[in-house]
Amino acid sequence: MNTHCDITLRPLTIGDIDAFIVWATDTEVTRHLRWEAYSSRAAAEEFFENVVKKHPWFQAIVVNDKVIGSLTLDKGTGDFRCKAELGYVSARKYWGKGLMTQVVALAVERGFQELGVARIEAKVHPANTASQRVLEKNGFVREALLKKAIVRKGNIEDLYLYALTR
Repeated sequence: MNTHCDITLRPLTIGDIDAFIVWATDTEVTRHLRWEAYSSRAAAEEFFENVVKKHPWFQAIVVNDKVIGSLTLDKGTGDFRCKAELGYVSARKYWGKGLMTQVVALAVERGFQELGVARIEAKVHPANTASQRVLEKNGFVREALLKKAIVRKGNIEDLYLYALTR
């Protein structure tokens, strides 16, 4: 694990689009994710305008002053306001260094504090074993296999539900 890194989370902005394009256009990065790799800067700009700008907790993952990925916490509403759903992604060159484990630890700490939730969930594709390890290292428990829970890239697929409660 790389312990000599300064890791922070801050709001993702349009100024981060060049960094975003690095991971968002990489089909290996998006292989286990819900979305297809971006094929144009215009599509990325549209995403920033329509999603990122309006999202209350869309964070840039910053390591030693360089944006390497993004992370979201989506707080539930109504009866589900007690929980938030975690999602994260990083550029491939930062995989396997223990960084995401540290990032998720930071996000969980801030998420519980800032969002006032009692539970943080993450849904993970069963083939995404690296992400499952990141969650497990942070104390998340695999609570369920959600059968045929998502249409992802044209296929109906299963998801694992992980959760951490406070």
